[in-house]
Amino acid sequence: MSCSQCLSNPVYDAGGQSGNFVRLETVTMLKSMRIEDYMASNHPTIEADRDLFDAIDIMLTHGLSGITVVNEQDEPVGMLSELDCLRAVLKGVYHQEAMATVGEYMTTPCDTISLSDDIIAVAQDMIDRKRRRRPVVADGRLVGVVTCREILRAVKVWNAPSDSSKS
Repeated sequence: MSCSQCLSNPVYDAGGQSGNFVRLETVTMLKSMRIEDYMASNHPTIEADRDLFDAIDIMLTHGLSGITVVNEQDEPVGMLSELDCLRAVLKGVYHQEAMATVGEYMTTPCDTISLSDDIIAVAQDMIDRKRRRRPVVADGRLVGVVTCREILRAVKVWNAPSDSSKS
């Protein structure tokens, strides 16, 4: 179901499964929101040639489930998730190999979004592609990251009851 279709229906089934409905007024409000309003602009990054344990340390220190891999020009070239790291660690233990670099286990290509992208379209794409984060770029350079968590925070704000008694 596309966003234009969901606006004409009384409810929107976000995941195509029964029971995952969002109120129409929430969908209408989400449709007009831009990524730049909800992206995190201070997420750490890492280069592809760095040791995987460096990436694991950064992710654990900052409470991240993944990290954007960038080149020298600060352009996103891949994403490294906790699962990518776990896969590498288990392979290293099983084969008794030395730890690898970030570039050997990062997910490519790196799907990016722009500052003006629609948050509903991005959320749907994240669901469809089973990705938890999207790097945000301007002129090809990384300017932020949008994760499922940031989108859920936005929904919480939009869904909060307004208190008309406060000015």
